[in-house]
Amino acid sequence: MKLVVIKKEEFRSIYEKMTTSFAADEIRAFEDAYKLLDVKKYKVFHLISKNEKVGFITIWNLSSCTFVEHFVIYEEYSEEKLSFLSNQLIYNLLAKFLKIL
Repeated sequence: MKLVVIKKEEFRSIYEKMTTSFAADEIRAFEDAYKLLDVKKYKVFHLISKNEKVGFITIWNLSSCTFVEHFVIYEEYSEEKLSFLSNQLIYNLLAKFLKIL
């Protein structure tokens, strides 16, 4: 699985997935969330498996750790694949950031 930083113009579709995947009190208003894309420590990645976008992850790359704020595997990917995709993601995060808790 690969992590690919989203383009700003792709954020609206990510945000729509956030609104269907999380309770309203677990996400920011669109404008506030969009502004975070300019914050150096905040990143939103597509999760890419076999050249398909299978989900996304939002992270804060802090000085002492990398904090995962949102993690979504899209509905169209069955529960059988979830464990495999999650394991791949954790491996890639560890390899990329090394400070994850």
